[in-house]
Amino acid sequence: FPVTIGDIELAIRSAPSPNLTVLNHIIWKYNFGVYTQKKFVTSHYHILRCGIGKYTPHFYSRAFYNETDKTESGHNAQYTDMEDVWYIKKEFAQGETKNVNKLPDELVRKMIFYSSKPGDTVADFFLGNFTTAYVARKSGRKFIGFELN
Repeated sequence: FPVTIGDIELAIRSAPSPNLTVLNHIIWKYNFGVYTQKKFVTSHYHILRCGIGKYTPHFYSRAFYNETDKTESGHNAQYTDMEDVWYIKKEFAQGETKNVNKLPDELVRKMIFYSSKPGDTVADFFLGNFTTAYVARKSGRKFIGFELN
């Protein structure tokens, strides 16, 4: 049977200490232009932010905004940006071969900025398109990664 994100999160949450701890379950909602008549359109991606044992990774709440910054509509920009549903457009380049697994630079940047500061080392254990390496280096972070292919 197929494994779902619910299965993975439940396995993490029910494992005995000092294993992984789910700190956040983030949903990336993106644009998806497929029309369907027999089911709802899947246009989201799950991101689990975890800690190991008693270790809670750093979280930089002022990565993009301060408490006094406002959105165009007058809402608190910091609070809005830190909500756990992220609306970020997929990247499309006309005429280029598409890799369906490539994450947008903006999405990866948001994860990196909220979890590290310049000079920190960012790790990606499934390099794929090297997006994490590219964004990390571009934003002054060190980088280590692995890719089977």
